[in-house]
Amino acid sequence: MTDPAVDPLGDAVEQLVGWLDGARTLPEQTERIMRIMKLSEEVGESCATS
Repeated sequence: MTDPAVDPLGDAVEQLVGWLDGARTLPEQTERIMRIMKLSEEVGESCATS
């Protein structure tokens, strides 16, 4: 794990991934696909507003 003083965003992302992994209810591969789809959606929305 990275030092939060050096990379606070990276640490926050690692904590979020851990939290999501701990709450997984679907098969791992399905969860991964759903996360990629959600990220793609958010990127698209971000690009549309800029």
